[in-house]
Formats: sequence, structure tokens, C-alpha cells
Amino acid sequence: MSWLWIALLVLMWQPLEPVTLSLLTYNLHMEKIEVDPIIAVIREADADVVALQEMHYENISAFDTAFDLEYPYRTTVEYGDRNTQMLMSRYPVRGARRWPANETQMLRAEIDVNGTTIVIYNVHPTSPGNTGMDTSARSRELDVILEAAAEETAPLVLLGDFNMQEWSEDYARVTSQYVDAFRTLYSMDEDAGFTYPDYSTSQARKKARLPAFTPLVLRLDYIFHSADWQPIRVQVWPDSGGSDHRPVYAQLQLMPG
Repeated sequence: MSWLWIALLVLMWQPLEPVTLSLLTYNLHMEKIEVDPIIAVIREADADVVALQEMHYENISAFDTAFDLEYPYRTTVEYGDRNTQMLMSRYPVRGARRWPANETQMLRAEIDVNGTTIVIYNVHPTSPGNTGMDTSARSRELDVILEAAAEETAPLVLLGDFNMQEWSEDYARVTSQYVDAFRTLYSMDEDAGFTYPDYSTSQARKKARLPAFTPLVLRLDYIFHSADWQPIRVQVWPDSGGSDHRPVYAQLQLMPG
């Protein structure tokens, strides 16, 4: 009889599926009128978690309506001057808050992926373009973000518009602790991964910082992760939806612990 039970248990046992999570980071350029193309890009990407930066606060209700079914878990943080960050998720969101509570633009949240806790940082440090190309404000904010991240014990993903390039000291500091998902799969020669500026639409050229003819030439938007993850797919989305930033998409798989 014991052998029969063992045989039944073997037949019933199914290996656990690894946790896989898809994410999209997207700077919306404070667009408040032409939002339908932005919504279409998010729907096409079909990510499990969407991190939005520079979302105009007047569009919160429009996004709540548009994504009520696809992303039942949504949270926002406002930073003044109508600037909002939003996190949308297919999985339950716990403990979402602006963290730490200072001028640093970072929305921290915990996502419950079928019983596994994942920590998400939606970040948007100060652009040197707002400080006369002085990077010290960005560096100070990244200090705060990295100090907070160092305290995390769950698998972590940091994504957003980091306002830094790969040759910067700040990029080196981040990648000394966390993995650049895009660069794991593509070398610079294979794909530069540029996300800015996309001036292909008239709304993207509003208050443009560079000449309107400027091609995609900067990489500002990133998805970083802790060593718990393995990137499966990463890409710069081919359509900006009218923003001056291209979104970045990644599919990550949690490695067996």
C-alpha cells in the first residue's frame, strides 16, 4: 500500500512555476490632452506592472477609468506642479507610499505575486537639465534611493526615468549594486537602448530641450533589478505614444532561491 501512495504522490506532484513578472516604465511628458495614444501604448505592452512618471494629475481619473479592469491595483503620489507618479499592477499592491518622505521622487510599493512579495521602486530623480547641468541634486537623490534599497530583503526592481546616461558616475554606482536588465541581454554595439528624445509628434516637441530634428540619442530610462532576477526579454518600446520618452519593457524571471 505504501508504494501505491508513493506512486499517487508522484503523479500528483507538479513542479512550481517560476515567478515571472513583466514591467513597463514610461515617462508621460506631463501630457494632459492627447492621452489616448499613451493609453494605447500601455495596452499594447500588456505588462503586469506599469510605472509612470511625469503624469499630469488631471489624468488620474482618466487612467483609473481606462485601466479599471486591466490594472485593478493602482496607486499615485503627487509631487506638486501637477506632477504625479502612478503605479498600476495586475497583482495586489501593499504598503505603497512616497518613500523616503522628502523631495526625492520615488514611489515604493510591495507587489504580491501569487504569494511572493516583490518590492518595486518607481523613481524619477532630478534632471540635470533643471539644474544647469549640475548633477549633484540627482546624485543626492540616488543616495537616498540606494540607501533605502539596501534595506530591502525581498526581490527588488527599480525602474523609471533616472535622468542619467551609462557613462555617468551615478550609473556606475547603481550598477555596482543592481543589474541593468537591458545591458544583460544587449551590448552597446548590439543596441544602444536610446529612449530620448522622441520628437516624432507635435506634443512631444512642446517645451523641447533639444532641437526638433534631434534623433533618439540618450538613454535615460532603465529597469534595474536585484540579483534574484534573470531578464528574459527587454526592449525599448518602438512607439512613444506622443511622449518625448520611449517606454522600456522587461520580462523578468525570479531565479530559484
